[in-house]
This record gives sequence, structure tokens and C-alpha cells, in this order.
Amino acid sequence: MYLDIYKNIDYLKGKPTLFISWVCPILRRKRTLQDKNVFQEGDDVKCIYFNTSGSLGFVLNKYQNTEYVRISKGATFGVTDIIGSMIDLFE
Repeated sequence: MYLDIYKNIDYLKGKPTLFISWVCPILRRKRTLQDKNVFQEGDDVKCIYFNTSGSLGFVLNKYQNTEYVRISKGATFGVTDIIGSMIDLFE
């Protein structure tokens, strides 16, 4: 049922089926256009982002948006501790 969601997210590969069936229904899609910010320095990030297509970059605004980290398809960023701490409940 959730194959189209978790097949493109590296973090979810190999996780227990029970965990997948718990987490996938609570995921929400957010489309971000090219050259737009997902969040900015100083934002209070309270969620996890899964990059399911394309690539993203972390940039430093004070250095003319110089990219210092590249996030590839399948990567996870944001507050990863939220679901990371839940894994033990499903194993």
C-alpha cells in the first residue's frame, strides 16, 4: 500500500513492516520548487524531511547562499530523532 512512499526513502528501507505501516500514513507531502527554501537558518525545525526526488542543498545565507551540504534523493534531514526513537517499539 505504501510502496510508492517508502521505496524512495533510504531511512525506511529494511525497517519492520509494522513500523512502515505506522509511519507512512502520518507522512505528508511537501513540494518545494527549484531555488526555494525548505527552511531557513534560525527556523525552529520540528519535523523530518525525506527527499524523494531531485537533490537539495544546505546553504549559508551570510556567504551568498554558498552550498555546504548536498542532500541526494532518498536522504533524510531535519529532526530525525522523532522517528528514530520510535524504532525500538516496533522491533
